[in-house]
Amino acid sequence: MLHVEHSSPRSSRPVWVLLGKHHGDNQQLIALAESLERPVLTIQLHYGKLISRLPAVLLGRRLLPLSEPVAWPSPWPEIVLASGRRVVPVVRWIQARAARSGIATHLIHLGRPRAPLRWFDLIVTTAQYGLPDRDNVIRNLLPLRNEPAPGSAPPDSSSLAAFSRLPRPWTVALVGGNSRPYCFDREAAQRLALEIDGQVRANGGSAIILGAPRTVPERLDEIERGLQVEHVIWRWSARDNPYRALLRQGDRFIVTSDSLAMLGDALSSGRPVQLFELPQRLDIAARIAIFAKRAGTRSPWLHAVHAWLIDAGLIFSLRDLAECHRQLREAGVFGQPDRALSFVAQQRERTVARARALVDRADPAGEIAAAPGGDDSTSN
Repeated sequence: MLHVEHSSPRSSRPVWVLLGKHHGDNQQLIALAESLERPVLTIQLHYGKLISRLPAVLLGRRLLPLSEPVAWPSPWPEIVLASGRRVVPVVRWIQARAARSGIATHLIHLGRPRAPLRWFDLIVTTAQYGLPDRDNVIRNLLPLRNEPAPGSAPPDSSSLAAFSRLPRPWTVALVGGNSRPYCFDREAAQRLALEIDGQVRANGGSAIILGAPRTVPERLDEIERGLQVEHVIWRWSARDNPYRALLRQGDRFIVTSDSLAMLGDALSSGRPVQLFELPQRLDIAARIAIFAKRAGTRSPWLHAVHAWLIDAGLIFSLRDLAECHRQLREAGVFGQPDRALSFVAQQRERTVARARALVDRADPAGEIAAAPGGDDSTSN
């Protein structure tokens, strides 16, 4: 599926945005693409279950991860934005095909590619993934967000009718679920109910508890049984979702620690935000990763080896949201809306500036620049 999002006077050649199945990742890709002041062409990809799980270093530049054929538009792009490990062989295939036509294609990757970092012109990641410092890596603490265009209409607030009876101010709890290594168990739900109660009693008003797609219904039941203050529990629904409207209308937020995207949205609201820590259950892989990280902090040599292995795409570190939380606390963004807004704006401006600099270097004449990543074979 192809879709042109918008046009721009700067260039007639669109930026390609390759979309996957994860809504949050897709929104980040579109947010960055729309900031580049060029036309944006979104292409929806679908992946198979087996081949797409193979390491990118084994797949080379091929379309093997795709489960459905794609009618690739013409001409080939100068800029491709993508996210996730499954897309890596695909973007490299596009880059090789474009090179045959005399077009130098630059690759911008969001997140953690689980592949040699030198294959990409720019990697926009977050500290949770532990990528090493490299010239082509920009490391943020929060995911990118779409910024409303000047004069754009606010999100539809009709879904807020269910909360109209609730007294102000509204304490909005954005509730996630199990997400490795975090476990949203019964005890955590009971603690969260006590925290929400305490916030409402201290600040007045009422509470709104908003579930997410991965929130286990029983956890919301536990929260409801533990609440004493006036409240509404809202179970997630794709058709009727007040999430965006509540980000605008909520007076303060409590966010569970399993979702960096929800945390970033709340910090961008201009309201006070509190992080609620869920318990962690570490499996053997997580324990090995923690041991390797601690060993690296004690030994510069081991740290260099660990960074080199990640850089080469031979290993990847497990995500560490706690590291992002620690750095956000040091930045003083919790409970201080003005500082949070300034922090989010600075992060976005820095990222957009790096991406625009790369786009501006794209040669409109189409002369070939040295493509990163060597001479892997190209195949359909």
